[in-house]
Amino acid sequence: MYRVNQKIVNTSTHKLQSDFCKVLAHPSRILIIELLVQREHSFTELMEQTGLLKSNLSQHVSILHGMGMLNYRKEGQAKYYRLTYPRVGEIVTLIRSQLKDYFDEQGELMSNMN
Repeated sequence: MYRVNQKIVNTSTHKLQSDFCKVLAHPSRILIIELLVQREHSFTELMEQTGLLKSNLSQHVSILHGMGMLNYRKEGQAKYYRLTYPRVGEIVTLIRSQLKDYFDEQGELMSNMN
């Protein structure tokens, strides 16, 4: 813990938030989340739609699952993945929307300079 403006801040909460953001900080994991916003997918479907190799996809799914972002159910030999919480998809959508707004604004600024 540390003190900011006379308030005690719990660093473990900030560490968890940082770790959560780090998990989102990979293009393949963002793509996986975007696919799972639509519906649950089998591991094979995720491989086909992401173009990732089995070992690479397995690593990304494991990281997302480890942070509690994904859950799965087994049907025979197949695993079907889904988002544990819809908000994870909303976070990814919000980031994309913010980036779009930022780049739209930058484009406007550039056109006003001419």
